[in-house]
Amino acid sequence: MSTTPRARSGALISTAALAGLLASMVVATPALAEEPTLPTGSITGSVHDVVEAAVDAAHVELFALVDGAWMPEPTAETTTDVNGDYAFDAVAEGTYAVRAAEAVEPSDFLPTWYPSTETMPAVDATDGLVIVEATPVDDIDIVLVASSIEATVLPQISGTAQVGATLTATDGEWNVSGLSLSRQWFRGTTAVAGATGTTYALGAADLGQIISVTVSVARDGFGSAAVSSAPTAAVAAGTISGATPTVSGTPTVGTTLTARPGTWTSGTTIAYQWLRNGVAISGAINSTYKLTATDATTAIAVRVTGTKSGYTTVTKTSAATLKVATVGTPKVTGTYTVGETLTATAGTWTSSTSFAFQWLRDGNPISGATASSYKLTSSDNAKVVTVQVTGTKAGYPTVVRTSATSVKTVTAATPKVSGTLAVGQKLTATTGTWTSGTTLAYQWLRNGKAITGATKSTYSLTSTDVGTAISVKVTGTQPGFATISKTSSATLKVQTAPRPTVSGSMVVGTTLTAKPGTWTTGATLSYRWLRDGTAITGATKSTYTLTSGDSGRLITVRVTGTKSGYATIAQISANTTRTMLAATPTITGITKVGSTLTAKPGTWTSGTTFTYVWLRDGASISGATSSTYKLTASDRDKHISVKVTGRQSGVTTATRTSSKTAAIAAGTLTTSTPTISGTRRVAYTLTAKAGTWGPGTVSLKYQWYRSGTAITNATKSTYKLGSGDIGRTITVKVTGSKSGYTTASKTSAPTGTIAKATWYGQEFGVFTTRTISGYGNDIVSVPAGVRTGVITADFDGGGNFIVVSLDSSYEYQDLLFNEIAYSAGFTGATVYGDVDKYFDEPTSYFEIEADGAWTIKLSAIDTAKSLPGSAYGPGVYKYDGGTRTVGLSYYGEGNFIVEQYYKDSYYGTDWDLIVNEIGATSGNYALHGGPSIIVITADEGAWQTFR
Repeated sequence: MSTTPRARSGALISTAALAGLLASMVVATPALAEEPTLPTGSITGSVHDVVEAAVDAAHVELFALVDGAWMPEPTAETTTDVNGDYAFDAVAEGTYAVRAAEAVEPSDFLPTWYPSTETMPAVDATDGLVIVEATPVDDIDIVLVASSIEATVLPQISGTAQVGATLTATDGEWNVSGLSLSRQWFRGTTAVAGATGTTYALGAADLGQIISVTVSVARDGFGSAAVSSAPTAAVAAGTISGATPTVSGTPTVGTTLTARPGTWTSGTTIAYQWLRNGVAISGAINSTYKLTATDATTAIAVRVTGTKSGYTTVTKTSAATLKVATVGTPKVTGTYTVGETLTATAGTWTSSTSFAFQWLRDGNPISGATASSYKLTSSDNAKVVTVQVTGTKAGYPTVVRTSATSVKTVTAATPKVSGTLAVGQKLTATTGTWTSGTTLAYQWLRNGKAITGATKSTYSLTSTDVGTAISVKVTGTQPGFATISKTSSATLKVQTAPRPTVSGSMVVGTTLTAKPGTWTTGATLSYRWLRDGTAITGATKSTYTLTSGDSGRLITVRVTGTKSGYATIAQISANTTRTMLAATPTITGITKVGSTLTAKPGTWTSGTTFTYVWLRDGASISGATSSTYKLTASDRDKHISVKVTGRQSGVTTATRTSSKTAAIAAGTLTTSTPTISGTRRVAYTLTAKAGTWGPGTVSLKYQWYRSGTAITNATKSTYKLGSGDIGRTITVKVTGSKSGYTTASKTSAPTGTIAKATWYGQEFGVFTTRTISGYGNDIVSVPAGVRTGVITADFDGGGNFIVVSLDSSYEYQDLLFNEIAYSAGFTGATVYGDVDKYFDEPTSYFEIEADGAWTIKLSAIDTAKSLPGSAYGPGVYKYDGGTRTVGLSYYGEGNFIVEQYYKDSYYGTDWDLIVNEIGATSGNYALHGGPSIIVITADEGAWQTFR
């Protein structure tokens, strides 16, 4: 309870005006007669902003018209509630003007007079005057006038005005908050397409132009505005960053040089010009240049030019190379035989070049062999001997060249031919032993003549070879060795005997057919079917029907051809995959959305693995590849089948498809009957609990009903009770829907009859109980809408526990709790906030000093229990009885304080101290008539009432 008196917010007439009114009403009466009661009325209304949002805590002032002029100071002041509503009660009859303004500074709105204008109404105005008689004046509603949008600081651009640089813009500063902003960069007076960010990268199109940015702002109800920054200087050309190029490659005639430009500014176009002794070489404008005889004895360089739109062109030139040398290829003359002398000639080089020689054996230097001639020794046997020549001349590159390789001695053998002499069969040449490393070339012969294209170690016989003899010629070559050719003996004559094939699927029940192909005319053919290579009893025809005994087995056919004068030849068909036993699958399960179908593949070859593809009206269903399939909304009214493919390594793959199901029916949702929770009284909010719906996620909609009639716009999961609900019952219908399922609805049981709002709810508001816990000292913010009510505290410490309420400026309001709780802790309750309309105002903060853990619970005064006949300790109670005397007894040893907050027609509520004692006490006390609030402080003691 605050101990500092404040001016009554409900005092609506200045002292002088009130005195005048009283004087005018004085009549001749005895000296002790009662003062007359002035006739009064009330003013109510609301304050909203330009988008019809309620303005909470707006400052509302009432100005009186006295003697034909407006009073310079407000007669009364008040603030709006969370709904933007305000009220002036007990207003004396007269003429008034009402002004409202936001409490915050600075504000986006101007102080506004009723009815929503910036200026105070004239005393004789026809609109804007509020005339109060002895009845309420309602709907004095004010829409706050929006401030005009103005820039207090213009947008600014930072950064260098040069192509390639990035400019950055600020949005400026504005006098109104909550603005939506957009930007547009300009090149001169032209908007740059797509340039709407806070930064802008300067490009070639900006060269020589000035750049600016325009910031546009807007807010609903306030209108819009736009301002532009100061322009930049004209945009300058960019600067290309380029490296000095280098040249790679040896400067000798015939060599290709390569220009290495290095790193240049991204996007730069590079052009090349090669230079001979500093002079441009006609046509040499690529990144590479092949040296010609014209370049001999000259120095070569490359000039690189970088260009980029909007940038200054840059040219860089490499350092010159050494002079270009002419280089020859050395040659060796002589016979490659041990004891013979080889002689090296250097070839044609740049004039006056000096030479050095080094002879090599298999590429390795021969010790001491540095003259222009060399005598072969036994160490060179079967080896490659070459010479390396090094040419040097001042101002030219040093160049090394090596001669071509020499030959070696060869060992050779006569080849042989192996293989079946039938068309389509492959013959193989067996070469015998040759010198290690010898490369062999083959040429097949038909009756002694070369067969075109037959140059491999094998040869496949064709129909052209029928009746001819075949041989092969092998030629061996190896660097350093003589080339030698050897020819085999001729074969017998070639016959036509193709490998048979088998047609038909290797699945049990299928009939296979042997296709022998075309044999030599007059040949007699016989058949034998084989199971895993073993003859099948009785299977000697050109066809064979697969049985269950063939499941998992490999089936082939052997065809034997005979003819007088020719060799008898037997051919077996190529290996196939093994035989598969397959069945047609079936489907089990309920054909309804949400149900699961199961594929039953039937009996297949043992060890077969299956893959599944589910089909919707014959089309594959994406992702449905397991043996089960859960029906979805897409399957409704469709027919489902399954395709089963059986696979096994080495066995023929088979696919079978089931019959289609009946059309799939809609699914059935699982539902719950909703329940309703909450206080059944006007101003309280009811909450619908839908319960569990399924399967999976179900879309739920709500409709609230008042005694069976749908309530307009009451379609959320919560419903706030209004005056129209008094005496009625409330139900809620929950409707669930899901694609592929039948929509379902469930309605709750009706609530009990809805009660009208109590005086406590109307006067102090209702809200959901809030609980705040902490430890030690703290300052706790009180949530909006909860700033007047009952505070219940639990302290679990052993020292001090003090709770003080503070206003919005952190100023002291009331000392709510001041306890020292030893080992037993402390529990207490009292009221806070704007309970006494004379002294109090809403609470914004609680300052807590505690030597331990604590919990505070904030609840609406409307939830307090009625005053009991007896209780223990402190509490807050309702008293709705009449004015009367009651007996009160306290049996403890501490403080016993009884306070009453009661309904007052002038202030709304007022306060009275009923009992203020220390120690056990008993007596009779007068209580004001209800409705009222009784706050009892009883330190560790029981108390009792006697009525």
